[in-house]
Amino acid sequence: MQVAYWVGREADGILGKVTPHLYLEFDGQAVDAEKLAVAVERLCRRHPMLSLRIDAEGHQSVDPAARPLRLDVEDMAALDSEALARRLEAKREDWSHRRADLRVAAPAAISLSLLPEGRCRLHVDTDMLAIDPASMRIVMEDLARFYETESGAYETRTFESVRPSFFNWAERLMSDPDLRGLRERDRLWWRQRLADVPDAPPLPFLSDAPPRAVHTDRLATLLSAAERSSLERTARRFSVTTSTLLLGVFALALSQAAGAEKFRLSVPGFWRAPLVEWVDEIVGEFSNVLVLGVDIRPEETLEALLGRLFDEMNGLLAHQSYPGVSVMRDLSRQRGGLQTSPVVFTAGVDLPGGDLFSERVGRVFGPMVHT
Repeated sequence: MQVAYWVGREADGILGKVTPHLYLEFDGQAVDAEKLAVAVERLCRRHPMLSLRIDAEGHQSVDPAARPLRLDVEDMAALDSEALARRLEAKREDWSHRRADLRVAAPAAISLSLLPEGRCRLHVDTDMLAIDPASMRIVMEDLARFYETESGAYETRTFESVRPSFFNWAERLMSDPDLRGLRERDRLWWRQRLADVPDAPPLPFLSDAPPRAVHTDRLATLLSAAERSSLERTARRFSVTTSTLLLGVFALALSQAAGAEKFRLSVPGFWRAPLVEWVDEIVGEFSNVLVLGVDIRPEETLEALLGRLFDEMNGLLAHQSYPGVSVMRDLSRQRGGLQTSPVVFTAGVDLPGGDLFSERVGRVFGPMVHT
């Protein structure tokens, strides 16, 4: 996925110049800026990927002597309510469209806005080329932990003495002979199925429009606890996961909007092969994309569609050793032109415990109010 992200941010055209990143806001109370600055520095010492740089050729490196991220602090405590609302909205808009130049800048940024009456807002932005969504949970957990605990003698000052890094994991992934065998097995599995992969959904691209700056819009709503429970009960009744239920509903809505019954979707996965110790505590870009073919049959019940999608996803997961980026490359070769899969479906509703962040993160930084 790193290759796809890098190409996408460098490419021209209507789908180019896009930087996938994850921006979060937390509303808290009385966060100490000095303590947080120390926690940010410790966070960078713990996770080398926060100091990632990528040159013009796409080569990645981490400089052990690189200056850690610096906490940006903005004091808005003296602003009246209208001025405060305008400033927070402007900051949200700016950070939502942040596009870091990873040749010279870090793949993350952290800011603390000091608000009236001791309130505060924490802004955290991470570039997904270096930090996948699962790693963002680790970033927030470690930041909260470092904020609550004093520095100790165990604290590391160089990357060499820390636990295995993402680069150790990636090197093992490419060098292990057993894993190479699995990739070849799955490549052959995909080769037999490429001809049956449907086209991307026919979205209304303005292909003749002049290039323009990328603008992101966010549509969001909240489900009540009762609504979530209802979804979970429905999924159990159909013997699928809640994510599969949402995938099926999404596919039906997209089919109606695009006027297509067969199309492909990109479904990201964040499973980490246990190739090194402490893999679940490493910050990096572990994601893969599963290329899912969808076939909407008007005469079919929702239950039947969900059953087919559930089986299809299980088949893709069983053959995920061959990356989705490679699948799309093979598809482009077979069809004689660049193939894309621009519609992405992802859902985090099946997380263990049901919460995106821990009780500690909520206690230290307050609830997440924007993503």
